[in-house]
Amino acid sequence: NLQDVKYSDSDLCKLSERIKPYISNVKPENAMKLTRWLFRVSFLIITRTTC
Repeated sequence: NLQDVKYSDSDLCKLSERIKPYISNVKPENAMKLTRWLFRVSFLIITRTTC
């Protein structure tokens, strides 16, 4: 379960920095190719992590 996984702030920071360019560069026609899980996790990481 994702909620049970604990990440350090630095790990989240690295992960969010890796994901941000990918998410921000997704074209609308490609957005549906992202799984709901990936999008949700990415959104949570990006919105909750300040580097």
